[in-house]
Amino acid sequence: MKTFYNTFPKSGTGLLHGIRGINLHVTMFDKRGEFRQVEDYIRSILDCENCTGHVPYYQKICDALKRNDYRIVFIFRNLRDVVCSLVEYVCKRDTELNVMVNGGVRLSHSLDPILDGIDVVSKWWGMFAGWMDNADAVYTYRELRGAALLVGKEDDAFTFAHGGINRWQKEFKPHHIEAAKEKLPDVLRLYNFQGTYED
Repeated sequence: MKTFYNTFPKSGTGLLHGIRGINLHVTMFDKRGEFRQVEDYIRSILDCENCTGHVPYYQKICDALKRNDYRIVFIFRNLRDVVCSLVEYVCKRDTELNVMVNGGVRLSHSLDPILDGIDVVSKWWGMFAGWMDNADAVYTYRELRGAALLVGKEDDAFTFAHGGINRWQKEFKPHHIEAAKEKLPDVLRLYNFQGTYED
């Protein structure tokens, strides 16, 4: 069966590649660093039978994939841990995810990358959240990591750093916690998945 594994950024794409042996990935941005056009996302996905991607939700994309008999799997993560993983990732690599933030600098050069990362992740989640109700299956990073451990594939993920669950509790300062409460929904609780921000 044709499957599109759509992951929210920093929610285990590398682990998924290791578990499923997938080599094709649909990037979130175009060469200019801007979100791609809807038709471009669709063409890229339909060019492969099984691939991963970071693709925002659009009804047109969802309809096109279902018309072409794709199963859509969406994987997400505690958004506070996404922030920690994103900041660590962009500070270590030249990556498309190293976006411009307030003040016109790259996230990796921000004076407070966690605070700016909260803004970035909040905006991205607003674009991806529609998959939660429209994908054929939805899994958490915690579930994906458990599957990777069971099959001995965790070390195969080239982007895997610490694989931290609830890392935010060690890295967030009080002002980050307040900003996250204001801007980042508790997606685990909101969609009745195991775990919350506090556990």
